[in-house]
Amino acid sequence: MDLLQQLMDEALEKVEERAFPEALGRYMEARKHAEDPEAYFLIGSTIGQLLEWMGRSSKAAGQYREDLQWLESQAPGRRDLRALGLNNLGRVLLTTAPGEAVDRFDGACAHYRELSNSDPTYFLPLANTLLARGEAHARQQKFWYAKKDFKEALEIYRNLESEQADALAAQARYQLGNIYAEEFNGPDARMQFLKARESYESLLKTDRMRYLPLLAAVNNNLALVQRDLEEYEQALALFEQTLEAYLELAESRPLVFSPYLANTHTSTGILLAEKFRDFGRALKHNTEAQQIYEALCQSYPDRYEHYLATARHNTGIYLAEAGQWEEAETAFEGALEDRLALEAKQPGSFRADIGATALNLLELYRHRLETTGDWNYRDLGLALAGNTGEHLAALETSPLHQNMQADLEILQSYFNTVAPGDVKLQASLEKIRKWEEEVDSTLDLNEKRHYQQRILNQWKKLGQHGKQAPWLRQALARALNNMAWLEICIGATGRARKMLGEAEAIDPGLLSVQCNIAHCDLLEGNPDAANKAYRYLWPKKDASDIGFGEVINKDLVQLIRLGVLAAHHLPKPAGPGEVPTVV
Repeated sequence: MDLLQQLMDEALEKVEERAFPEALGRYMEARKHAEDPEAYFLIGSTIGQLLEWMGRSSKAAGQYREDLQWLESQAPGRRDLRALGLNNLGRVLLTTAPGEAVDRFDGACAHYRELSNSDPTYFLPLANTLLARGEAHARQQKFWYAKKDFKEALEIYRNLESEQADALAAQARYQLGNIYAEEFNGPDARMQFLKARESYESLLKTDRMRYLPLLAAVNNNLALVQRDLEEYEQALALFEQTLEAYLELAESRPLVFSPYLANTHTSTGILLAEKFRDFGRALKHNTEAQQIYEALCQSYPDRYEHYLATARHNTGIYLAEAGQWEEAETAFEGALEDRLALEAKQPGSFRADIGATALNLLELYRHRLETTGDWNYRDLGLALAGNTGEHLAALETSPLHQNMQADLEILQSYFNTVAPGDVKLQASLEKIRKWEEEVDSTLDLNEKRHYQQRILNQWKKLGQHGKQAPWLRQALARALNNMAWLEICIGATGRARKMLGEAEAIDPGLLSVQCNIAHCDLLEGNPDAANKAYRYLWPKKDASDIGFGEVINKDLVQLIRLGVLAAHHLPKPAGPGEVPTVV
């Protein structure tokens, strides 16, 4: 055995032992004895991959760049090796510099296309490069280009007959599903995920532990799509299947799959709470997630403390909804303490989270004050409202910030003005909160309209007694807009427009009102006016920090489902970078 082969064998043994530094040394020594240009270049590629595995990505990128320069001078005609080198460099740049990665993948694709004209074996690396380039486009939000690459890669894989090609075709469908989901195109996302799922279920028979993580990822994302399409039973069943898979995987590789298991427990809990109002089961899933994060924090506190604080926050929500007020108070106070500690470590990073927990805790203090008569809760509320105001004031102005600030002003006004015996405002707000829960929980449109009308009437009554209070007027405008949307859902655009006009008069410039006016334009046969408004709103965000692109698409899907809008009105991108347009 010659020295080169001996060094290569020793290096491979070290890799199998996961002794990467020792393997790196052997490969670097072996390269000195490689006289053949191809062997020299391939050993360099292996060195770069080892550096990636060791977490030294910048060093790996440098290795790949050096190899490409060497190849240009020593073997300029080797298109196959150049394509490999460009692919390696593109892959290592994918997460940190996706734009440059696309440039490298472009070069690799050009070489592989040329090579595949005379040698069909290059179709597979061409498809793999397209898949990687599509991911780089997706990271830059260039979804039109990403879909183009994923579809071409899928077509190539489908023409290749092998288990590897079948697995890669499933991956291409999974990536396509993710892009459609990003574009709020639920039906097409579901179709791609279902086909990917079918492939992975078949592949499980050949290598269960290899393909089970991929099947779990598909089921999880399919559950999210089904949830967004309001297919809640199917979404819940898919989350449960995902939990089973991650539970099995976490038994053998807990550090890898326990975070996925915890995240799925969290998603399942949220679905059960929001759409099934089953707070007992939601709390059970959230407790499972919290226990996993507590264990992970023992080894990786900086990575998982944020998730643990969120789990404790969710615990407070579910306990409060279940009427376990003392336990909820303890959970919220613990979550707030956690988030304040995180903010102290990373100033400016957790102010919105602090605001979210504080607002929930203020609502709880309000309820405890009204139900127990313990006026210590008023003092607690005033102190917490003041501290919370300081954190919110430091946030960048956004619809989410404005919404939180408005909620804080309502609660702060309440604690400042409430007095023993003054129960009118308290009772009215309690009624509104209960009716809002009914609106959120029922799927029956007539029931939604019934309760929303009650909410609107109650805000109008309150407004008669406090016309100068800005928060009351803002709340009335939101109630009018919400009621107008439900009127749009039954095609009653005349009544909707009247309410929207009232809302505009109260709170000019409210973007959600403009969105509903555009829906009225569309239903009344004026797509040009609707499109003008949609284009203006598309890049903006609503009061919950959700992009209006998502809001508009979901609204139109809902109107189609209710039969008041034709299916061809769904917006479809006409080309790269264009804002979708309805017909």
